[in-house]
Amino acid sequence: MKSRKTKKRGLVKQFKRGRVCKKIGCKQALSVYNAYEYCHLHLKESLR
Repeated sequence: MKSRKTKKRGLVKQFKRGRVCKKIGCKQALSVYNAYEYCHLHLKESLR
């Protein structure tokens, strides 16, 4: 995990590039700022 500094808010966490949603059949690339292992559409399903 990396961090980069912004002018107003301090450090912003960044995660590994090239990650993909863990939901079977989903190939959505995850943002480097997304701390979760699932994309937005499948995150709620994984928390149940």
